[in-house]
Amino acid sequence: MTDYTKIAETYLSLWNEADDARRLALVAETWAPGGRYVDPLAEAVGHEAIGATIGAVRRQFPGMVFTLVGAVDGHHAQARFRWGLGPAGEEPLVIGSDVLTLDADGRFVDVLGFLDKVPGDGGGSAGEDEPAAAYAVAVLTGTGPGDGVVRYLEGIDATLRPFGGRFLVHGDRPEVLEGEWSGDLVVIGFPDRARAEGWYASDAYRRILPLRRSGTAGPVFLIDGVPADHRATDVLRP
Repeated sequence: MTDYTKIAETYLSLWNEADDARRLALVAETWAPGGRYVDPLAEAVGHEAIGATIGAVRRQFPGMVFTLVGAVDGHHAQARFRWGLGPAGEEPLVIGSDVLTLDADGRFVDVLGFLDKVPGDGGGSAGEDEPAAAYAVAVLTGTGPGDGVVRYLEGIDATLRPFGGRFLVHGDRPEVLEGEWSGDLVVIGFPDRARAEGWYASDAYRRILPLRRSGTAGPVFLIDGVPADHRATDVLRP
């Protein structure tokens, strides 16, 4: 009789493996060579891509662990289960559902993932209650909102949500008090630098990035903010 709970636990152990080399070895051991992982934010095919996807998630949520939430359901060569992601021993911050399919040799051949709950969910965004501490900033010039830019704007909000990103300034031209200015300013706030970096490197954002570049140009950068108790003279400290 197939032990679907053990299958789900083995699968989640890959996501909890902190060592990159060990994780890739486990992926090669448990996944079929052409295995595919897909969720709302990422699609990975093959051992290296799947290992890299898991590694990226671990870097986005350092110190957190994946655990089973509820019972595992299964039949034939498929398992369906819910998982939680959060600090060990605490209530999960993120909850998702996966459907996992095995090949004839019992290796993972296809995983379809869904995000059921993210922090602040209920119409909001992950991290929406956390103050912004890091920022993605762009000063853009271009020829106007062509088809590519329109599709980019239609897709960007979904890429920000899992990382707690939210627009703080979007396209306004400032009232210039000193010096000169050229371009439209965009500022997106994130709860921390790791999530800002994770968003920009995510598969979901990288897929739509060429659409923005098709109609705009200009510097884009990440920068940290300062703590609430920061004083101007703090920059004078060695």
